[in-house]
Order: sequence, then C-alpha cells, then structure tokens
Amino acid sequence: MRARMLLAMIVAPTMGSVVYIALVTTGGPDSRGVADAQAWELILPAMLVGTLFEIFALLPLWHLFQPPHRHPRLLFVSFGVIAWSLCTAGLLLLSELHGAEMLVQAAQLFIPGAVLVLVFELLAGRETTGPAQLR
Repeated sequence: MRARMLLAMIVAPTMGSVVYIALVTTGGPDSRGVADAQAWELILPAMLVGTLFEIFALLPLWHLFQPPHRHPRLLFVSFGVIAWSLCTAGLLLLSELHGAEMLVQAAQLFIPGAVLVLVFELLAGRETTGPAQLR
C-alpha cells in the first residue's frame, strides 16, 4: 500500500471524527447536556464507522475511478458523498426522530462524511497521467 494511501486511511476518519465531535458538542441547546468527557468517548466509534466506510465504499470507488476516466477526482468525490448520504439516510430512517431533530442529526452525520471523503481524496492523491501515458 502506498504511503499516501495509508496516510489517507488514518487521517481521513480522524478528521471526520473530530468534525463530528465538534458538531455534537456545539450542535444546539440539546448538546449542553453532553459533557466534554462523554463527547470525546464518541471519537472511537466515529473513527470505526469512518474506517469501515473507507474500506467498504471509498477504496472500491477509488479503484473504480482510476485515471482512464476523464474526471476521476470529481467522480470519486461525487460518488463518495452520494454513498455516505445513502448510508446516512438509511440510518435516519431507522431512527425514531422526526422533524427538526432529524434535520439536526442529518447535518451532524452528513458533514463529517463529506469531510472524510474530501480529506481522503486530497491525501491519497493520484498519479499524474499525461496524454502520452494514456495511449
């Protein structure tokens, strides 16, 4: 495994988890009951979810959209965010939340996933392919 890919596999779920913790602790009036120690206990499950998403969704997408595609970065980020959105929607449908609570939870889940996909894309990098290499 390339060093950049390994770095992306470690840093992306960490960044997504930190964003999630920040959203949970500053998410509104309901978040005042969440103590700092309890909020930081959420970081490991968030990192686990992020890592599983990387393994089962982002890595297959990464290998699917290799340089022969015209815009591999755009395709990867688009499909990665769509996959995260579908996972988030599925989890929210299984919950018993309604109305504004569901919107707050959707934002608290969607934003860290988008950060995870973007950080993964930025850190993993791609080999540059010039016109001569595509022939």
